Amino acid sequence: MSDVVIEQPGLQGSPVGWIEQFADLEKVNVIQEYDTGANCFQSCQCCVPSWRHKTFKITDENEQEILKGEDETEGIFCCCSSVILGCFGCGPSLTYEFKDQLEQRVLKLTHPIRCCGRTIEMSGPDGNVLAAVNKTFSICSALDFDIVDNDGETVFNVSGPSCLSCECGGITYNVRKDDNDVGEILVSWDGPCGCCCCGCCDCAMWKFEIKFQRDMDVYQKLMMVGSVFLIEVMAERMREGI
Repeated sequence: MSDVVIEQPGLQGSPVGWIEQFADLEKVNVIQEYDTGANCFQSCQCCVPSWRHKTFKITDENEQEILKGEDETEGIFCCCSSVILGCFGCGPSLTYEFKDQLEQRVLKLTHPIRCCGRTIEMSGPDGNVLAAVNKTFSICSALDFDIVDNDGETVFNVSGPSCLSCECGGITYNVRKDDNDVGEILVSWDGPCGCCCCGCCDCAMWKFEIKFQRDMDVYQKLMMVGSVFLIEVMAERMREGI
């Protein structure tokens, strides 16, 4: 893979300043919050799944914001529609869009309905696919993923925990490339009780801490960052039974 990240097909037409900020980083944070005002029935969140509007921040090691994003999914899926979809083994499709500090759209992540596959695609503003993250089947782990490039070649393997238990101290995902450890993803939750991994708190906040080698290609760093969004989606839907 070429080290000239700016020439990656999916990044054509994208402002280059934001991607350069990844060059010297060893850690990136992704913070996701729920806009609980978008809930259909907030009081029922513990009982049935519901659609909740999400906002995101991607920050550097010093908590300086690089990108900000939000859920641009069309339509609102309330508790009732989520239950109906869950009965058929499906969940709603999702679209997340990200902007840089100049309010320019630079990234888009899309996730189809569950019955059409367990994958999330990352694309640039020109619509070309940068990479994809696919959930893989594993007997040993409920949350394993492959990160593939725009040619469909596997770049990273991400291994998660054997089950999605209520790990109040956080969960660690190991990232490997060619059978070598190259990074890790730490997942934690925050809320009024200090633990929202069960999805019961209206003001739940997810935080992903992505660690990688400083000299890693910035395009590959971005691929690792993109993987956390499928981790979040799949973990959330597993808890809600969708």
